[in-house]
Amino acid sequence: PVMVTDAGFSGAARFTNIGGGLCFLVAGAFFALRDKRHTESLVLSNHCFLFGISGIIFEFSVLWDGSWWLWHVLRLVAYLVILYYFFFLLSATQKELAEANAELEERLRIQEESERVLRESQERIHSLLASAAEAIYGLDLEGNCTFANSACLRMLGYESDDLLLGRNMHDLIHHTRPDGSPYLVEACRIYGAFERGEETHVDDEVLWRADGTSFAAEYWSYPILREGDVLGTVVTFLDITDRKVAEEALRRSEQEHRGLVEHATYGIYRSTSDGKFLLVNPALVEMLGYDSEAELLALDSIEELYVDPIQRAQMVAEAGATSGFEGIEVEWKRKDGGKITLRLAGHRVEDDGCL
Repeated sequence: PVMVTDAGFSGAARFTNIGGGLCFLVAGAFFALRDKRHTESLVLSNHCFLFGISGIIFEFSVLWDGSWWLWHVLRLVAYLVILYYFFFLLSATQKELAEANAELEERLRIQEESERVLRESQERIHSLLASAAEAIYGLDLEGNCTFANSACLRMLGYESDDLLLGRNMHDLIHHTRPDGSPYLVEACRIYGAFERGEETHVDDEVLWRADGTSFAAEYWSYPILREGDVLGTVVTFLDITDRKVAEEALRRSEQEHRGLVEHATYGIYRSTSDGKFLLVNPALVEMLGYDSEAELLALDSIEELYVDPIQRAQMVAEAGATSGFEGIEVEWKRKDGGKITLRLAGHRVEDDGCL
């Protein structure tokens, strides 16, 4: 449309100047009311107000008069405001980028430090596991092996942990009882750590090697807990074959010793150094006329049997000086009050002071 005529601005020009100015004023009010806290909204609001006022003033200005200069000044200020806003935004953006970059670098540093600490911790744990004398392996909630140390591989007869990792350990090493009967996983005491979240200690079972042989084992099963939830189990075990053999030999020796004592035709007893009976055999019970071993063991002191308690003191003194005695004759009292003469021989047991 025609904007200028000989008479001045056309109607279309006046409508554009005044309408545009009013639209800028409305836009300024909108930005001012939308969010007063943000710099962007205040800058855009001021920019719109300046352009709106300058547009209206321009309609009523005359070349070189005060309103004409004011129009130019307002437009210049509006441009300066928007330029300031762009420089301010650029500076703020650069600052935010710098802060974000610094924060990212700090996070990366913390992450790298955490990874280093975790790596060192894992290396220490691996070193401890590798040097431990006890066999150690871990299980997940499915009963599959998650790790195994060198002692575990050696005792079970495996060359590499690759042969154990991911495999069900009950099916592999704990499938059969010592008597040869199947050991169902539901009855396995290792899995008590899963079910109850409690430690388990067992020393009467066997574990099976890779070659199909078994060995007596003592094991402990510990649940792995995190915030009350069971994540898996750590199992440690020992080969106690030698200990079981020694225990069996000791049991047989004790049985033989007990048989010799019980069937001996002469009296045998064991007492503490202060005279309390610990063991008496049937021949001694019969010799002294008591009804049972328990009745004789119930005496407060062996000195009650001596006719002359001084003889007991002399015998203890000689045993202390020579670690034993032989052929000492003493007089004891039977239960019925009668006296008998005994010839005693004995020695001191150094580990517990018994005589």
